[in-house]
Amino acid sequence: MRTKNEILVQYADIDNFLQSMLNISDKAWLTPIELGKWSTAEIISHILFWDRFILERLLLLQSRKHVTKANINVEDFNREAANYAKSGIHKEELIQQLKETRKNLIDSLNMFSEEDFNKIYMIQDKEQSLRSYMNAMVDHDKFHFNQITTFLSS
Repeated sequence: MRTKNEILVQYADIDNFLQSMLNISDKAWLTPIELGKWSTAEIISHILFWDRFILERLLLLQSRKHVTKANINVEDFNREAANYAKSGIHKEELIQQLKETRKNLIDSLNMFSEEDFNKIYMIQDKEQSLRSYMNAMVDHDKFHFNQITTFLSS
């Protein structure tokens, strides 16, 4: 399992990837990566929405409030993210929103000590350590970045 620092470094690596997304055509940005799959825009929006969700949860944890199970329907949440990407938002604006949200998320994660990073919290729908959850989110990013990269190279 990655260390806190490895997670933070990999989370910050999104910047280079997002910068490269500014160079793709609008057609490629909005074309589904496969039949029945999201477009690059929808995937980026999906990551943005999850970063916002995590940031909200982290702020609750930092305030030391009792954090209960998140009342979230993942399918509805993902659909909302996809719809946001199709709402007419410009590529540059969506990318900038993700960059800013990711920076805030990294700053928030930095506020947690190594000890707190290993504590068990109610983050989404189950209790787990912040380290475990964030490791899964790094893998989640990698999965989606690989999807996009494969699509764009075909």
